[in-house]
Amino acid sequence: TINGSIPFWGVMLILHLILSPNNSRILLTKFNSSSRHTPIILYNKSAGLLGFKGSSRSSSFAAESLSNDFLNFFKSSKRGDSKLNLSLFISGFSPLRSVLLRRFRSLGVRPLLLKDLTPVPHNGCRLKKSARK
Repeated sequence: TINGSIPFWGVMLILHLILSPNNSRILLTKFNSSSRHTPIILYNKSAGLLGFKGSSRSSSFAAESLSNDFLNFFKSSKRGDSKLNLSLFISGFSPLRSVLLRRFRSLGVRPLLLKDLTPVPHNGCRLKKSARK
Protein backbone atom coordinates (compact mmCIF):
# COMPACT_ATOMS: atom_id res chain seq x y z
CA THR A 1 0.00 0.00 0.00
CA ILE A 2 0.99 3.63 -0.39
CA ASN A 3 0.55 5.56 2.86
CA GLY A 4 -1.37 2.57 4.20
CA SER A 5 -4.58 3.36 2.31
CA ILE A 6 -4.25 2.75 -1.42
CA PRO A 7 -3.50 -0.77 -2.71
CA PHE A 8 -0.33 -0.79 -4.78
CA TRP A 9 0.21 -3.16 -7.74
CA GLY A 10 3.28 -2.22 -9.78
CA VAL A 11 2.47 1.06 -11.56
CA MET A 12 -0.12 3.48 -10.24
CA LEU A 13 -1.25 6.72 -11.90
CA ILE A 14 -2.69 9.59 -9.90
CA LEU A 15 -4.70 12.24 -11.72
CA HIS A 16 -5.01 15.54 -9.83
CA LEU A 17 -7.74 18.00 -10.84
CA ILE A 18 -6.89 21.32 -9.22
CA LEU A 19 -9.76 23.77 -9.68
CA SER A 20 -9.25 27.27 -8.31
CA PRO A 21 -11.58 30.23 -8.88
CA ASN A 22 -9.10 31.67 -11.41
CA ASN A 23 -7.65 28.64 -13.20
CA SER A 24 -8.01 24.89 -13.82
CA ARG A 25 -5.08 22.48 -13.81
CA ILE A 26 -4.60 18.77 -14.56
CA LEU A 27 -1.58 16.93 -13.19
CA LEU A 28 -0.80 13.26 -13.86
CA THR A 29 1.81 11.57 -11.69
CA LYS A 30 3.13 8.03 -11.69
CA PHE A 31 4.35 5.83 -8.85
CA ASN A 32 6.55 2.83 -9.62
CA SER A 33 7.32 0.05 -7.21
CA SER A 34 10.95 1.22 -7.37
CA SER A 35 10.22 4.93 -6.77
CA ARG A 36 7.47 4.74 -4.20
CA HIS A 37 8.08 8.01 -2.40
CA THR A 38 8.99 10.22 -5.36
CA PRO A 39 6.26 10.59 -7.96
CA ILE A 40 7.17 11.11 -11.62
CA ILE A 41 5.22 13.91 -13.33
CA LEU A 42 3.89 12.74 -16.70
CA TYR A 43 1.49 15.56 -17.60
CA ASN A 44 1.07 19.04 -16.15
CA LYS A 45 -1.08 21.64 -17.92
CA SER A 46 -3.38 24.46 -16.96
CA ALA A 47 -6.00 26.44 -18.85
CA GLY A 48 -3.58 29.38 -18.94
CA LEU A 49 -1.00 27.24 -20.73
CA LEU A 50 -3.59 26.37 -23.38
CA GLY A 51 -3.97 30.06 -24.23
CA PHE A 52 -6.96 31.11 -22.13
CA LYS A 53 -6.52 34.52 -20.52
CA GLY A 54 -8.36 36.34 -17.75
CA SER A 55 -11.69 35.06 -16.52
CA SER A 56 -12.02 32.63 -19.44
CA ARG A 57 -9.50 30.31 -17.68
CA SER A 58 -12.23 29.30 -15.23
CA SER A 59 -14.92 28.74 -17.87
CA SER A 60 -16.45 25.39 -18.75
CA PHE A 61 -15.07 25.69 -22.29
CA ALA A 62 -11.54 25.95 -20.88
CA ALA A 63 -12.18 22.87 -18.72
CA GLU A 64 -13.40 20.89 -21.73
CA SER A 65 -10.39 21.98 -23.80
CA LEU A 66 -8.10 20.99 -20.95
CA SER A 67 -9.76 17.58 -20.62
CA ASN A 68 -9.55 17.04 -24.42
CA ASP A 69 -5.85 17.88 -24.38
CA PHE A 70 -5.26 15.48 -21.50
CA LEU A 71 -7.25 12.67 -23.12
CA ASN A 72 -5.33 13.11 -26.39
CA PHE A 73 -2.10 12.78 -24.41
CA PHE A 74 -3.48 9.79 -22.50
CA LYS A 75 -4.53 7.92 -25.65
CA SER A 76 -1.43 8.81 -27.68
CA SER A 77 0.93 7.55 -24.99
CA LYS A 78 -0.78 4.11 -25.00
CA ARG A 79 -1.75 4.49 -21.37
CA GLY A 80 -5.46 4.45 -22.17
CA ASP A 81 -5.39 0.96 -23.71
CA SER A 82 -4.13 -1.11 -20.79
CA LYS A 83 -5.82 -1.62 -17.46
CA LEU A 84 -3.94 0.67 -15.10
CA ASN A 85 -4.55 1.72 -11.54
CA LEU A 86 -5.82 5.28 -11.94
CA SER A 87 -6.75 7.33 -8.90
CA LEU A 88 -8.53 10.67 -9.21
CA PHE A 89 -7.90 13.43 -6.64
CA ILE A 90 -10.04 16.57 -6.93
CA SER A 91 -9.28 19.79 -5.11
CA GLY A 92 -11.23 23.06 -5.14
CA PHE A 93 -14.75 24.44 -5.09
CA SER A 94 -15.82 25.06 -8.64
CA PRO A 95 -18.76 24.28 -10.92
CA LEU A 96 -16.18 22.72 -13.27
CA ARG A 97 -15.96 19.64 -11.04
CA SER A 98 -19.10 18.11 -12.49
CA VAL A 99 -18.16 19.16 -16.04
CA LEU A 100 -14.77 17.43 -15.83
CA LEU A 101 -16.11 14.33 -14.08
CA ARG A 102 -18.84 13.87 -16.70
CA ARG A 103 -16.29 14.41 -19.48
CA PHE A 104 -13.87 11.81 -18.12
CA ARG A 105 -16.66 9.33 -17.45
CA SER A 106 -18.11 9.70 -20.96
CA LEU A 107 -14.72 9.01 -22.55
CA GLY A 108 -14.04 5.88 -20.54
CA VAL A 109 -11.70 6.98 -17.74
CA ARG A 110 -12.73 4.82 -14.77
CA PRO A 111 -10.76 5.61 -11.61
CA LEU A 112 -10.23 3.03 -8.89
CA LEU A 113 -10.23 5.74 -6.25
CA LEU A 114 -12.04 9.08 -6.26
CA LYS A 115 -10.96 11.38 -3.45
CA ASP A 116 -11.84 14.98 -2.60
CA LEU A 117 -8.83 16.93 -1.30
CA THR A 118 -10.57 20.30 -0.95
CA PRO A 119 -9.43 22.05 2.23
CA VAL A 120 -12.48 22.72 4.40
CA PRO A 121 -12.22 24.88 7.53
CA HIS A 122 -13.62 23.09 10.58
CA ASN A 123 -14.74 26.03 12.63
CA GLY A 124 -12.54 28.91 11.53
CA CYS A 125 -10.31 31.05 13.71
CA ARG A 126 -11.06 31.71 17.35
CA LEU A 127 -13.24 34.79 17.92
CA LYS A 128 -12.04 37.83 19.81
CA LYS A 129 -12.91 38.06 23.47
CA SER A 130 -16.27 39.80 23.87
CA ALA A 131 -16.59 42.98 25.93
CA ARG A 132 -18.30 42.72 29.32
CA LYS A 133 -21.46 44.66 29.98
